[in-house]
Amino acid sequence: MRNDSKRKSKTSGSSTRVWLEKARKYATAHAAKHTFVTTDNVLAAVGESTNGGSITGAIFRNGMFTKVGYTPSTRPSCHRREIGVWRLK
Repeated sequence: MRNDSKRKSKTSGSSTRVWLEKARKYATAHAAKHTFVTTDNVLAAVGESTNGGSITGAIFRNGMFTKVGYTPSTRPSCHRREIGVWRLK
């Protein structure tokens, strides 16, 4: 059973990295074309990560983006809470 949990952990980590790479690629392209990008933009295009929503904060933590403001989320599950608006550095 312990080996199964290690195997699952490795698979989850791999799928998280793949999703994060895809999300960052989209975020970069969107920001280049539209000047700004939010997690709502990214999630609408690439979908949610299978490993939970907490990974979305990592999209913009790679040194390529700077936060320029906040806007209410358009996702119903967020109940219009404020989310970051980002642009490329």
